[in-house]
Amino acid sequence: MEVFASTILTLAKEPRNIFAAYLLQQDHLYNKIPLAQRSELISQAEACGEGIAEKLRGKKLAEWLTDYQLQLETFEDTTKVSFNHVLAEFQQPDTIRVNQTLIDVGNELLQAETNLAFLTGKASLTEILQAHELFHFLEEQDRLFTKEKHVTYKTGPFKRKARIHALSEIAANRFAEVFFQLHYPVLLLNPVLLYPIDEDYSWQFIRQIQQL
Repeated sequence: MEVFASTILTLAKEPRNIFAAYLLQQDHLYNKIPLAQRSELISQAEACGEGIAEKLRGKKLAEWLTDYQLQLETFEDTTKVSFNHVLAEFQQPDTIRVNQTLIDVGNELLQAETNLAFLTGKASLTEILQAHELFHFLEEQDRLFTKEKHVTYKTGPFKRKARIHALSEIAANRFAEVFFQLHYPVLLLNPVLLYPIDEDYSWQFIRQIQQL
């Protein structure tokens, strides 16, 4: 655990754009995105998240969730397959669901490793995940840049157009960071929440970030 916590502390000092670049690389359309456009797309997605967060920061998250009449639910994580772990999700038209299993083990880890408490600032793990999903609700409702941006590419003789889903994740993370004035990437919570359940998966996640 000491090595894990130390590694997270080191990663927290890395530039934020590394974490956004990681998310973009996970998109199945990544290789279809022209190299010259990748950095600009990341900047646009982050600006989208920042802009919405600044508009909403006048009230508490709970108030916005009530104003938008969003339904809040929790669920238990029973999967044994690493890539099936879901931290939280937005279900149309109005439901935000948070993985209570990961919240509970994540809180236990942060209480045991107090030097990692900076990751959540003054917000709770639940609030951060809810804020992330609130952005997904807003992009659906308002048809934001992250919902509308597509990449055009060819498959043989056919021309195709598809949405770049990673931009939504980049923007949603940035939204949560700005809304709660967090000084470190929200994405670092992924290995922290998953470590107690799947240590190997968390280290794999960390190594991928380190290789960027």
